[in-house]
Amino acid sequence: MTFSIHNVAKNFGGLSVLTDVSFDVDPGRIVGLIGPNGAGKTTLLNIASGYLGTRTGTITLEGRRIIGRSPAQLHRLGMSRTFQDGRLFDSQSLRRNLDLAAQISGRRDRPEEYERVVGFLQERSGLDVPAANLPHGTRMLVGLAMAITRRPRLLLMDEPLAGLDQDEVSLLLGSVRSLAASGVGVILIEHNIDHVVRTCDSVVVLDRGTVIAEGAPHDVVADTAVIEAYLGVSLHA
Repeated sequence: MTFSIHNVAKNFGGLSVLTDVSFDVDPGRIVGLIGPNGAGKTTLLNIASGYLGTRTGTITLEGRRIIGRSPAQLHRLGMSRTFQDGRLFDSQSLRRNLDLAAQISGRRDRPEEYERVVGFLQERSGLDVPAANLPHGTRMLVGLAMAITRRPRLLLMDEPLAGLDQDEVSLLLGSVRSLAASGVGVILIEHNIDHVVRTCDSVVVLDRGTVIAEGAPHDVVADTAVIEAYLGVSLHA
């Protein structure tokens, strides 16, 4: 399922947040989306996943224009999304959150990656803990499990590694690689460049809402414009 973003722009009042952003995500490929804070990364994911509108540019899923479709409609088309805050039903248990996601998906079979994550959560904290009491790292893993319940064909991930310990990072990145190997396209927003280089097939860099570099991870992180965008500090420091 090829996912294409073409000349997408977004203004909030008189402030330009995105300007002519374009790139593609092919099936089975992990595209890292990086850039300084405020570069427009989350705004772009919000537009792509139907949580925010724009009248400028085109986004297509297998050639079908999707701007203007709701998150629920995009979910049915095979797109899933995780959020920075590990968005869950806080009044419900971890188990109930997973059950609700399964009911919404309408599928009885679960991906192997889903079962692996749920097994880890069972061992780590149990499944009957109220979601409101879960630490941030656990919330992110629950969000991943919920997002992949339906066997998505495109997965958008907004800083999923923030607050995770080493075991959780290994589990999440291993699951993402496994999903990609099965043909899922992935957009991964992440600030840890070492994780991006080791995980992603290609990288897109946003700065002030504009794509300033795109290509293979090692090439992109050596780009002078990218280094300058990160305040002149070596990306591997």
